[in-house]
Amino acid sequence: MTHPFAGLWVAAFATLIYHLSSKTTPESANLFVVLIASYIGAIVLSIAALFLTRATGEVTPSIAKLNWTTVGLAIGIFGIELGYLLLYRSQMNVSLGMITVEAIVAMLLVPLGLFIFRERLTTGNLLGVVCTCVGLLLLTQKRW
Repeated sequence: MTHPFAGLWVAAFATLIYHLSSKTTPESANLFVVLIASYIGAIVLSIAALFLTRATGEVTPSIAKLNWTTVGLAIGIFGIELGYLLLYRSQMNVSLGMITVEAIVAMLLVPLGLFIFRERLTTGNLLGVVCTCVGLLLLTQKRW
């Protein structure tokens, strides 16, 4: 089992690379060609990681475990990437785009977490939700 901070740091640095790349993608490039090329790169990296971690013996059993969530991930990945490319092409500041989207997503995930996954909110969590709402209002007051 890996340490939780390993995932946080990988996600943080990958997200940093992702947003810098999305913001600086040439506007003249077709969005779908950009996405296809990016997916090819991600597939190559995924195959390399599969071999580097020596997890190749787990491929067949893992394929048997795939379900509707794989389709959900594909739709989510495509939508996230297309959405950010469109967002940055509309001249949204890179410093505000991600945090605005993530605040909206956090607000949408709270009720889903409560009702679907039976998660609990503490008083501190509720205070954080209120702060997120206030922050979202402040972030979106002036158009980027």
